[in-house]
This record gives sequence, C-alpha cells and structure tokens, in this order.
Amino acid sequence: MTEYISKLLVKATFSSTLSIPGYQRINTDLNRGSGGLFVYIFYQKTSSKEDAVTGIKVLAGGRNMSTPDCYFKISTDCNSWSGGAYVYVFYTQQDGGQPITEIEVISGTNQDVMPLSSDECNRIDTNLNEGSGGLYIYLCYKTENTEALEAGLEPVAEPVKQSP
Repeated sequence: MTEYISKLLVKATFSSTLSIPGYQRINTDLNRGSGGLFVYIFYQKTSSKEDAVTGIKVLAGGRNMSTPDCYFKISTDCNSWSGGAYVYVFYTQQDGGQPITEIEVISGTNQDVMPLSSDECNRIDTNLNEGSGGLYIYLCYKTENTEALEAGLEPVAEPVKQSP
C-alpha cells in the first residue's frame, strides 16, 4: 500500500538529537556549515490519499513574507541563527495535485547538486541555506505519479468532468 506525506514540520534546536513523537526526521541539518542552530524537517505519513500533501514550496525573503494561496506556512526559519535570508517551507493538501510519497534533503558545495536519482525526484530550487555561507541545501520530493513511471506504469489521468 502506498503511503503519502501528510504533515511537515521544521524545528530549530540546540540539540542534534531532537525527535518528535509520531514524526520521522530527515537527518540533514538545514544549517549545515553555517553555524546556526540545528534545523531539521520532520514529517508524518498516512495511507489516506485525501490527507496527502500535494505541493511544497520553499521561499526566501523577509521574515513576514506572505503565504501563497491555499498553502500552510511552517513558521520556523530554515536559517535560524545563521545570518542568512529568511527561508520558509510551505505546503498544501489541496485537491488536484499529485500526492507526495517521499521527501529528502540533498546538500553539496555548489548550486548544481542534484539527487542521485534526479530523473525520479523533483528538486525545489530555493537553497534552504540561502545567504548563510553554508552548504547548498535543497528539498526534493517524489509524487505518486513519479513512482508509477519508475515501475513502468502509465500514470492514470483524472477523468475530465463535463458540464451538464
């Protein structure tokens, strides 16, 4: 049975061992190499397609940036105490998007870093460590549609609704 990402959290901490009951942690520190707090992404999974995250955005800018329509803003700055730009993660569970099945964080010494399986994973092109002087760090995700293609299956298109 396919599992979907259902909730996301970003937490800044003085401890590299932070865990949150009921959540899985991606073990890459989003402030790696920048000297700020330890910052980690946590997520929950569900078997319910209706509760799945269907879109993720990462935006860099000011502390009070506006939230894109139909998205939730995770209030923790991914660059906490690092001196870089304010970077926030947003997600939506709105109908119409492809349910997200996996997320990962990649890092490297330049902006060209790509996931090992770049044809299977969607990289969000905003550096989570923007302006901090640390490593280039990006959030990547796979959707249910991506997994169908990997298995050699054709994606199932939603039926077109016709008006009466």
